[in-house]
Amino acid sequence: MKVGLIARADDRGLGHMTWEFHRHLQPERTLVVREPGAEAQGFAPHLDRYPDGLVVRFDGGMLPEAEVRDWLQGLDVLYSAETFYDWHLVQWAAEAGVATVLHTMPEFHHLHVPPTSSVWAPTPWRIDHLPLPTRLVPVPVATDRFPMAAPARDPGRLRVLHVAGHRAAADRNGTTQLLQALRYTRQPVHVRLVTQDQALPSAARLPANVYVHRETGGVADYWDLYDDADVLVLPRRYGGLCLPVQEAMAAGLAVVLPDTAPNDWWPALRVPGRERGHITTAAGQLSLYAADPQQLAQLLDQLAADPDLVAAAQLGALAWANLHSWQALAPLYRAELERAAELR
Repeated sequence: MKVGLIARADDRGLGHMTWEFHRHLQPERTLVVREPGAEAQGFAPHLDRYPDGLVVRFDGGMLPEAEVRDWLQGLDVLYSAETFYDWHLVQWAAEAGVATVLHTMPEFHHLHVPPTSSVWAPTPWRIDHLPLPTRLVPVPVATDRFPMAAPARDPGRLRVLHVAGHRAAADRNGTTQLLQALRYTRQPVHVRLVTQDQALPSAARLPANVYVHRETGGVADYWDLYDDADVLVLPRRYGGLCLPVQEAMAAGLAVVLPDTAPNDWWPALRVPGRERGHITTAAGQLSLYAADPQQLAQLLDQLAADPDLVAAAQLGALAWANLHSWQALAPLYRAELERAAELR
């Protein structure tokens, strides 16, 4: 079976997701998409990740048809995460006898695009809103990037990591909610807030027991993001797949999430969340959720005061990551790609 991959080469979610696909499954060919708009925002491409890749530029219009059609020849199945960029590519692949697999993100799944041979969902969330039959195919964790051991604890404080990233619409990762919760904490808490944006909500009026350190610009290697932390706190407001959650688990961190779908997909510590508004995306209208700040503060205080609670959550996270590693899930990927190829 000859597999083709559409990849990104920047340090964002799709870039890391397709990089690990390439590294672990070693596809026959890789089409590397460069977006001038993203690069102008500071997301530099790392083309050395795909020494065998055909690099094409996409500015929101069309991919170079003749070049891509030639690249497709001889493939059995083509995989892409979230989008095919130029959706004419699905038709070009069909005309070349190549099956197409879209690993969709349900919050952004546009229902008015050409149907692909197979659609995969990374979690069960909103799978009933996707085309039939959508397959549940989890995104594996590159556990070989991580020590797969719980970090050494600093007995004097709870080390919290919050990944704001490049802030998505409606404060997707719940940065504002975390800062609100910190006002109610009573135990020593050190928060490392990592962002690719300069403009973030103010962390003013925090109690003396809370210290917030902001880091901008990211890290050279994404797996280093999780160093020097005990717990990842991410009061997500909406969304399915969350790579920082999965990566934090592989790094041995406990994870705190709201008790809303799809967060039961991960063995996280949960705080109550309630519906607060809506957001409209390509998938339609989605509910937004808000974690209760006082109950989040109470959980942080419990974690700071109880090392055994932290340790138990860390062990659960490591066990989940091991079961969802590339080593564990690569056979599923190959089987699903074979299944999709048969649908040509």
